[in-house]
Amino acid sequence: MKTKILIVLVQVGLAYVLSAAQTVDFYINQGRAFLSATNITSANLSFSNAVLVSPNNPTANVFYAVTRLLVLPYQQPGSDFLTRIGMPKTGRNIYNWKAKLPTDTNGVPYAPTGVNANEFTTVLHTNILPALINADANLTKVTNSNFILSLTSNETRIVDITIDYGDVLMSRAILNALEYLAYTTYSWNLDVLLSTIRYLYDNEQLSLDKLLTDYPNLFTFATTNDLNSAKAAFQNAVSLYLKSSEFIRSRPTNVVRLFNYDPGKADDEENARLTMIELTNSLLSAVTLSIETNYTVFLGSHFSGHYPIRSFLPQASGNGVIAGTVPDPTFGGLIYGISEEQIEDFIFEKIQPIPKISTVSKTTGKQIVIPVNVGKFRGYVVQVSTNLLNWNDFYPFYTFDGHYQFIYNADSSRCFYRLVDRTENMPPPPNDMFANRTTIPGMNIPVEGYTMNASLEPEEVNASNIQWQAGHTIWWTWTSPISADVELVAFSSGDYWNPIIIFTGNSISSLTEENNGWNDVRFNAQAGVNYQIFVDSTYWGPDGGVQIVITQPLVLQITSSFDGSSFLVNSNILIEGTASDPDGQIKEV
Repeated sequence: MKTKILIVLVQVGLAYVLSAAQTVDFYINQGRAFLSATNITSANLSFSNAVLVSPNNPTANVFYAVTRLLVLPYQQPGSDFLTRIGMPKTGRNIYNWKAKLPTDTNGVPYAPTGVNANEFTTVLHTNILPALINADANLTKVTNSNFILSLTSNETRIVDITIDYGDVLMSRAILNALEYLAYTTYSWNLDVLLSTIRYLYDNEQLSLDKLLTDYPNLFTFATTNDLNSAKAAFQNAVSLYLKSSEFIRSRPTNVVRLFNYDPGKADDEENARLTMIELTNSLLSAVTLSIETNYTVFLGSHFSGHYPIRSFLPQASGNGVIAGTVPDPTFGGLIYGISEEQIEDFIFEKIQPIPKISTVSKTTGKQIVIPVNVGKFRGYVVQVSTNLLNWNDFYPFYTFDGHYQFIYNADSSRCFYRLVDRTENMPPPPNDMFANRTTIPGMNIPVEGYTMNASLEPEEVNASNIQWQAGHTIWWTWTSPISADVELVAFSSGDYWNPIIIFTGNSISSLTEENNGWNDVRFNAQAGVNYQIFVDSTYWGPDGGVQIVITQPLVLQITSSFDGSSFLVNSNILIEGTASDPDGQIKEV
């Protein structure tokens, strides 16, 4: 037994002597050769040995920091996790990654058996986070602001790159930002089997509503233990970015760096640095942002552990979100200045809005006012029923914001209402035909309609003559209360131009054109005269909602140059003026 122990001691000692005989430069050069041969695993081992020989060598530590991260897909447990989620072993090459998760014919990945969604954040926290922290620790060994490391295109597989002190600081900022993300996502509860989600999907039962109902703890806090670490990582990321930015902006730009400065984006970068400073300050108290002065931020709320993501989610129905149910537009006091409507606009660009009828109120007589929360720029039809079995279309409308209300003249029988989203298939608009044109009650009163599925009457072919119109016409009628120049301004939900024609005459066969234009038409109105207003869409723009208003024209006053001024050829002429809208109805000058 003593002999065996002695032999082992001799072997260990010999290995140490042989290792010590190699210099840090030897291991660095060996590792770089492996990099050129795209052998990341061996390169990582060489740079590890280099740091072992010389723990404070900046070059060795930079190479070791980089390869610590690049080698993760090849080492356990990273490699084992990729296998667990179904990633084939062939094609796992960071220089030319071809391994892909198995998918069905629609390209949707299959769910690996027994894998829980929270395993992803666990691997991130348990395996990747330590690598990020250790890589950052390696980069702290670069303390000399004159540090330079040149990499060849063989080593980078892209181009020759020069790394300096500023690049190292910026890399550390990114590593700390990733640490913040790792700590933060680990705090979320993602306890749901992927196979369960896949089963619901395959059987057409998967919906946002069902997922949140079946998993009441989903997106709550799994733990708050790492929030202080997340805050520290965020602060470090900002501090390092500011230092690196200052260094990078002051260095010559004639060398290809890891992070290259673009002087053309100097103002944007300056604004970003200012915002980062203010966000850091907001960890202690609320701060109004200098660049976006409408917003006040208290980032300390984000790290308090009091407000899980789930508490900010609006109510779901199927795969849609119910309009008007955003619980807290401040996100737990995190940010002030964002309205509920702005949040819903963002959500409804990606998720189907589900309308919601709010509390009704009764006016005089049998009129009932029914307010509804809806999605912006969408088409709906109010339907009415007396037995919940047979439903009749009552009133179609197109929305311009998240709220709408209609008035129902109820009789003695009980009625039920529902709102149906028909954005893609609206019924013909009520004022499609000239004979059914809608009355505009006065000036400065916006009225709304829509052009989807509107038609062109035979008589309109001769009445209209604007090029590029689609023939989806709708009509209004207006009796002028004044004799003056007036302006009709149109606003479309798709922000496209609408052809407009102003007529006089009381029948479609005897119309006389007063003026025409696109979205903005001025004409001289006479008191008591009836004007017929024709609005269309264009063949290149989508049909949708149209809002029009008749108002006084803009008042324009030229302040420079004066009438009758003379200028020499090739002179620069300054033209200045002021414009005002007497009625406040014109959105843009």
